[in-house]
Amino acid sequence: MRWAWLLLLLTGCFGTSAPESVYYVLEAPPATASTASPRSGTLLVRRFATAPGYDRSELVYRTQALQLRLHPYDLWAARPGRMVSDAIAAHLAGTRLFASVVTGPSEALPVYELRGEVGVIDARALGKDEWVARLEVRMEMVDVASERELWHYTFATERPIAKHTPAAMVDALDAILGDELGRVTASIDQALPR
Repeated sequence: MRWAWLLLLLTGCFGTSAPESVYYVLEAPPATASTASPRSGTLLVRRFATAPGYDRSELVYRTQALQLRLHPYDLWAARPGRMVSDAIAAHLAGTRLFASVVTGPSEALPVYELRGEVGVIDARALGKDEWVARLEVRMEMVDVASERELWHYTFATERPIAKHTPAAMVDALDAILGDELGRVTASIDQALPR
């Protein structure tokens, strides 16, 4: 009898294959270079933190307010904080608002430092067939020498999703990030003197 259960278990384990994992990324849209001369000095973009519950590989969605659910085979290619900070760094480098933008140690000591946190990155059910993608990010820029805050920006943006699929969710999140990066660039440009 024990052998029958073992055979049934092994057949179940090896008879069917697990679904294939799919990995997703968020990318910065191409930036328009500023026509003004860049600010002197290097901007260091630190890897953003991610709020508990979202600092994971699996895509997160909510069907109820106090419940996080996961897409077990639909995964981020990197942690959300890293993807968002890398996208922001790439975008700011393309705008040429600063002499250089780095994400780690460099020969030039940074003059500015950008820090942040991804607070929410998920899809939420509003009704039976109605979903929204949500992205919330807080960031601040400081003067490295004095640690004085020079600029801060927060957004919490939702965008409708045509259907509840991981690909549609990521497309909506990517679009939110792209829209917000334009606002971030304009806000930094106004806040920091040249």
